[in-house]
Amino acid sequence: MSTEFHNNLSKYFDVNNTKDANRLLMSELGKILVKDRNDFIFMLTESGVYADSNMSDSELVNIFVDNLSKNKKLRLGASLLVNMHNKQMNFDGSNDLSDDGVKMSMIVLDEYHCFDDEETSNVGGAWAKALEGVVGLGGKIAEGQQKKKFGVTDSIAKQKESKNALMQQILAKKQADADALKKSNEDKQKTKRTLLYVGGGVLALAIIVATIYFIKKRKK
Repeated sequence: MSTEFHNNLSKYFDVNNTKDANRLLMSELGKILVKDRNDFIFMLTESGVYADSNMSDSELVNIFVDNLSKNKKLRLGASLLVNMHNKQMNFDGSNDLSDDGVKMSMIVLDEYHCFDDEETSNVGGAWAKALEGVVGLGGKIAEGQQKKKFGVTDSIAKQKESKNALMQQILAKKQADADALKKSNEDKQKTKRTLLYVGGGVLALAIIVATIYFIKKRKK
């Protein structure tokens, strides 16, 4: 069963909408940075990019995006990480990593961020063979290579857009988590007040009953 992430990724990929597909990937990575920060840092370090837990969110975002265009291993790591956190459920209830999801994610990151001829030279060779299972892949790679030749000038704008998408999702995720925690605490306080109110009422009723009992007993 496909996840909402995979449905959206496929939708953008099928019409070669790399802008929205990239924004989708950046949003997912932003969620991961907040939810599983160590996974995000591990992705960076395993790709040869220095990072540690003392870095701020913005620092991690900057070094990630700044290295995407020149680090094929990082692009693959990001593709794997996003899909690891969006596994598809099989009919037997088990969860599996989507091969097509990884392939499409890698193609999107490569086409959108990579403007280095040396880094992209293998896209039509080894990567084409590795990714050939994706429907319509050949045409998308060829079109992507054409865009790289003529789209170098907008690389800075794309980096900025990716950083913004990451930071917006990070802030949104943190706000959502804070709101959820606040609501949880409010619910606990409400339950506590209700228990105290009910308990106090029961105690007051017991005192009244006991008082009436002793008054009647004295009159006898």
